[in-house]
Amino acid sequence: MSKGSDENALKAALSYLQQQNRPYSATDVFNHLSKEHSKGAITKALDSLAASGKIKEKVYGKQKIYVIDQSQFSSAAPVELGQMDSKISDITRKVAELEQSNKTLESEAKALTSTPTTEEADKQLAQLTEELDILQKKLEGLSSGTVKVTAADKEKATNTRTKLVREWRKRKRMANDIIDAILEGYPKSKKQLMVSASGYSCAASLSLSLGRSRHRNRRTAQRPSTRGVTGASPGQPSSTGTAHLTQPS
Repeated sequence: MSKGSDENALKAALSYLQQQNRPYSATDVFNHLSKEHSKGAITKALDSLAASGKIKEKVYGKQKIYVIDQSQFSSAAPVELGQMDSKISDITRKVAELEQSNKTLESEAKALTSTPTTEEADKQLAQLTEELDILQKKLEGLSSGTVKVTAADKEKATNTRTKLVREWRKRKRMANDIIDAILEGYPKSKKQLMVSASGYSCAASLSLSLGRSRHRNRRTAQRPSTRGVTGASPGQPSSTGTAHLTQPS
């Protein structure tokens, strides 16, 4: 590297340390000078400046820190120090005001960006108006009693009922199988077994009848039984306390 380049690197490093008046490593100075000089030239220049006494060098482990010699600066008078303190206070206050203003502006910007545009608002209004018309028509129909169940809703309800009835029958068979197995060695009646089993009641005891109207159940309940104990009507307990679970239609 030429002597001129070394001299330029020395002047640049010294000028930078004088302007900043704070400690830096050779890498910091190299980066802050926008890498105008090679890192080797900057390191050599700093070592040369430290040897000449223009800057101070402090070693921390394997790293060297450089700072301008403070004796080059005149001591500030008390009045000047007071002025500096006042200026620092003013700058600190202005920084706090700007930070608060920046927060306010950020909140306003966030609110504006989350607000729909005029075009988006028009679309939302049209959609809500359409939904409102549909709901109003539905309300009018319900109020007048002219609304009928759609075919899709009827099919859905039918399918749901079929599924539930199928599950009910499956569970009823399982329950009856368990009860019959218990009754083989049980000394009392089936009704007494049901009562003793934590208050469990069969469908007949609860007057449960899936798929049959109340009127039909009432007629069935009023019809006298002529078939004896084992021929009790569906949904009615026998004289021995044996209840027949009503099959869903």
